[in-house]
Amino acid sequence: MNKDAVVVLLGGGVESSTLLAHVIHTLSRPVLAISFNYGQLAMQELGCAKHQAEVYGEDCEHMLLDITTLAEKIRAGTSIMQGSPAVPNASDAVHDEGVVNSPTYVPYRNLIFLSIAASIAEVRGIRDIFYGAHTCGFTGYWDCTEKFVSAVNEPMSVSPVWPVCVSAPFMGKSKAEIIQYGLDLSVDFLHTWSCYREPLRPAWSRQYELKPPCGTCDACASRFAAFKEVGVEDPITCIRTQK
Repeated sequence: MNKDAVVVLLGGGVESSTLLAHVIHTLSRPVLAISFNYGQLAMQELGCAKHQAEVYGEDCEHMLLDITTLAEKIRAGTSIMQGSPAVPNASDAVHDEGVVNSPTYVPYRNLIFLSIAASIAEVRGIRDIFYGAHTCGFTGYWDCTEKFVSAVNEPMSVSPVWPVCVSAPFMGKSKAEIIQYGLDLSVDFLHTWSCYREPLRPAWSRQYELKPPCGTCDACASRFAAFKEVGVEDPITCIRTQK
């Protein structure tokens, strides 16, 4: 991978898949897409991430990093990791500006991901890292805010060895706006995963089969509402109807 390459954090969801397409189409630079197995319930998203990276062939190298030992240490602080408390339904979720965090927030997840990505970027000679933070519509995800992006860039930019820049191009955009943009870029949203609930699956590198999301967690509700706002049927709906 040459010096013009960029890093994209690729989770396999709507935002990161659209971000990958955005970087590929607008920057015309090779991409190192990094995904993480951190002990999440939604292992389906890793199969989706692999699929999205493969769409771009030689223009996109996909790297999966296994940091599952993290789950053992922090799963009590979230509801979306293996062995964590149950994921709440959307109807039970609290969307309050005064909420410090959400049950689905994973402590320092994005800071961990970006730090690891910056380390790899330095070794690879890559200057730019992109991730899909955007306007969530509720608080709790402090590591998806403009304040966080600005703060995380401070130590990364002052490195005397290899300064890197973290960018979040979708900051300020809603999920619906990102979906519309993804449609314009022909993103294959059928092979994206948003649901917080997903049964444990075989190793990520094996062939994965499309499975229906739960349809009741906060992530599902947010996704379905966004597609409805755009006026397009979520392609994953056809999988749910076959459940």
